[in-house]
This record gives sequence, structure tokens and C-alpha cells, in this order.
Amino acid sequence: MRNKVTYFGFILLIIGGAMVAVPSFGYSSIAADRGVQIGTANTSDALIAIEQYDVTVSDQNQAEEILVLTNNLDEDVTLGVEVSINEAGLQEADGFDGALMAGASTNYAVTCESGSGGGETEVEVTVHSAVSDSTTISGITETYQIPRDCPGPGGPPSGSPPAEDVYEITQQDWIGERGYEFEVTNQNVGNPRWDFGDGRTESEWYVQHEYAADGTYPVELTVEIDGEDQTYTEYLEVNTSSPPPGEKPPAEEVYTITQPNWMGDRGYEFEITAENHNVANPQWDFGDGRTESGWYFQHTYNTDGTYEVKVTVDIDGDQYVYTETLDVNS
Repeated sequence: MRNKVTYFGFILLIIGGAMVAVPSFGYSSIAADRGVQIGTANTSDALIAIEQYDVTVSDQNQAEEILVLTNNLDEDVTLGVEVSINEAGLQEADGFDGALMAGASTNYAVTCESGSGGGETEVEVTVHSAVSDSTTISGITETYQIPRDCPGPGGPPSGSPPAEDVYEITQQDWIGERGYEFEVTNQNVGNPRWDFGDGRTESEWYVQHEYAADGTYPVELTVEIDGEDQTYTEYLEVNTSSPPPGEKPPAEEVYTITQPNWMGDRGYEFEITAENHNVANPQWDFGDGRTESGWYFQHTYNTDGTYEVKVTVDIDGDQYVYTETLDVNS
């Protein structure tokens, strides 16, 4: 059972000469049918309350609920809520609902970003509006520090050699249908230690390894560079249902990812454009926790960063997976 981190406070309304204590979460004003103006407060009994769960996010695949928004009004409300993840480490899994019945709650959930490691991530919540039949609450921004203990150290420090200059991972059919070569190619590093993500580890410059099942495996290589350990993390997708090399249509014949100016610095269009191929069942994974099924989408990322976009399609009855790294930098 989750615990909530709650901040308590109240506001004072002067109505008809009487001073009344009324709790309200983080809003600069409430415009009711009396036109009352109020200050801010932060409490679980607020008219619209947002509380932080006492949890630590630790999984890349299993969503963790970190915030709960509750409607304590006696009426249903329509919500205009914006959540921004301002730092690396977490990505949105499920957003707040856009409407709540009286007394109902909605949760906001996240997952770990790939290889982000431990620390805290700032999450910013702005409630632009909460509107019922008789009350309109206009918003203010609050921030929360969300602790995380995610897999992986988050990559090597700035200034370390890039991964492609340190090691290679190559699929080899002669090892097996799920067989790979793992090789350290940089002679200026030392003491290599591999973790293949399936429970096996090795301390060698060159290793052959065959996975027992399809799946996505977090491969880590730790090496000494200038006397200090540096760790590289790569997520290896093992999929024996993929077609042999050479039969897969090139990505540019299947889909496009574009950044139109009218969508803003982090806005992108994702579209299946395969005119010369019989494409069906497109599945998108935008790399930040959001997934969609369809031919065309517009998507805006909450924060700058590097996202691994994946699109899975059926072409002439065979399934193909395309992966593209998208650098979002506003």
C-alpha cells in the first residue's frame, strides 16, 4: 500500500462577515457564482487536491503511480491539467483523466527511462482549469521531486569514448538463431565486464552468447578508462520472428518522422507512408511511455532527451520492427 506525502494548509474566505477556513490545493483563484477570490493552500482536503505518493520508481516496464488528483467538490469537474517531466530519468506512462465525478480521483504514473540509474526527477504539474457547473478554479504550478532507483547507471560520463568506439554487438546465425558476438574493440580500456541481461556475466574481451528466449535484454559493459570504471548500457532486442537480413524494406519506404514548426520545439508527426508495400497493423512506441496503433500521429515530448522510437508493421504478411533514435532538443 502506498503512503502519500501530503502538505497541509488552509485558506480563509470572508463570506457575509464570517471567517471560514476552506482548504484548496495550489490555486491562485477560485471564481464561484459569488466571485470570491482566494489564496493558495496545499492539503488532502482541498477542493481539488494533488498529493504525491511515497514511492520510489524502479521499473522500466511496470508503471508506478506517483501523484493522485482528487475532486473534493460536490460537483463533477472538467480538468485542464499539464504535467511536465523536467529532468531525465522518468517518462510518462499514464496521465491524469480529463474529467472527474464528485469525490473521484485520478492517478499519474511513470516508468524509468532506459539506463537512468538512481536519483530524483522533478515533475511539474500545472492545473490550467477545473470547471464545474458553478465553480471555476484557475491554476497554478507546483513541482514535486520524485525519487527513482532505476536499472543502469545512465551511461558513461561526459568525455568518455562513445559506445561505438568501445565495443560491438553482432548477431551471428552460426552461433544460433539468438546468438551474438560481444567484443571490446578499444585497446585503451581495461578490465571488461559483461552483463548480458539474462543472468549471465563474463569478464572477457570477446564473448559468444546465445539467448534462450526472445525479448529485450539490458546489456551492460563496464570497463576501466583512465583508472575509473565506466559503464555502457544497450538494450538488445532479440526477436527470431524477424525476417532474414536483406528482405526488410528500408525504413524510408515505410514511415516518416517529421518536426513541423507549428507543433513547437518538441512536437513531431509520425506517419506510415509505404505506398509500394502492403502494410497493415502499424504499432508505434514513441520511447517516452506512450504507445499508439495507427497510421498517423502527432506527439509532443515533455522534455528534451534521446528517445528510441519503435514502429512494428506487417508487410505482405510478415512482421517487421524498425527502431530509430530521436534527439529532441528545444
